[in-house]
Amino acid sequence: MRRVDLKNIIAAGLFIIIATVSAAQPSGQLKKQAEFPKLFLLSPLQSVNQPGVPNNETAALYVYVFLSPECPLCIHYVPVLKELQQRYAGKIIIRGIVPGQAYTPDTLKQFCSEYQINFPLYIDSAKTLTNYLSARVTPEAMVFTMNQKRIYRGAIDDWMNELGQARIKAGKFYLQDAIISGCNRQPVAIRETVAKGCLINDF
Repeated sequence: MRRVDLKNIIAAGLFIIIATVSAAQPSGQLKKQAEFPKLFLLSPLQSVNQPGVPNNETAALYVYVFLSPECPLCIHYVPVLKELQQRYAGKIIIRGIVPGQAYTPDTLKQFCSEYQINFPLYIDSAKTLTNYLSARVTPEAMVFTMNQKRIYRGAIDDWMNELGQARIKAGKFYLQDAIISGCNRQPVAIRETVAKGCLINDF
């Protein structure tokens, strides 16, 4: 897989379609609680890589991030997610979810190898988890406590401020702030933001 030059793409206006989508599902307890544990443990999904991150059931938080290997924003955020995985190891369970059937396991394994991804990546080929959690774009992050309460959903940070327009650097770190608050059992100040990225399609 050829590495994407994100700066050139942004300079050209992000030639892919970047969509802004507000998550419609309200914060708090999820619907269909009886179905949630099976999905929460990712049993319906296909594992792509085994980076050696323990499935620590005593961790304070689950972090799901919906990703696409060809989305420039996702590629931009891979180092951010890797750093969060390393910094909060043992406190969070971070999982990358690739929705749909557009990418084969071999393609995603190459993606993991090229970007040295240090967190587990899964294919949600039937989009079971994607639809259940009402994910709309990649990248989109969701943070849950171990008692199944969602404490954050939306953007990773504010680096992408408008359609196709990026800041020089991020100034607000929504996902990291939610992780810190959740690990410390404190209320999350910003529980929901608008995720900007590549629309999750029907494939």
